[in-house]
Amino acid sequence: MKKLIMYVLFFVCALGLTACGQNGKGTYYPNSSEMQINLQSENYEVNVRTIQNDDYSGTCLIGIKGDEYIEFYWLNDDDDMSLIEEQLKEKYPNYNKLVSMKNDNQFGTFIFCSSEKAADDAGIVIIDVKINL
Repeated sequence: MKKLIMYVLFFVCALGLTACGQNGKGTYYPNSSEMQINLQSENYEVNVRTIQNDDYSGTCLIGIKGDEYIEFYWLNDDDDMSLIEEQLKEKYPNYNKLVSMKNDNQFGTFIFCSSEKAADDAGIVIIDVKINL
């Protein structure tokens, strides 16, 4: 009986983990080139530029199509993420997504604000895993 319960539990866990990814990719943030191509293929007006000022440096992508928008910053360091966050909150008070990550091994340091559809159109995949015990 214990073996049967273990097999069922293993199957349920495997099924749950399989459902968490999108084609096995999991959470994914495209780089600026890929994101630009994705958005342009969906008819967004896209502007990508290098930023070098006293507050922060890195790359910024802004994509707009009607009411859909995304503003994404890939930063060289994380010192002034809070400054960008405040600017984004002020510029987009009714935002759907405001996400930041510091010094991630795969994606680096970034912050972005967007509508739900623009994030999807950009190719961003965010998998939230919640476990209730």
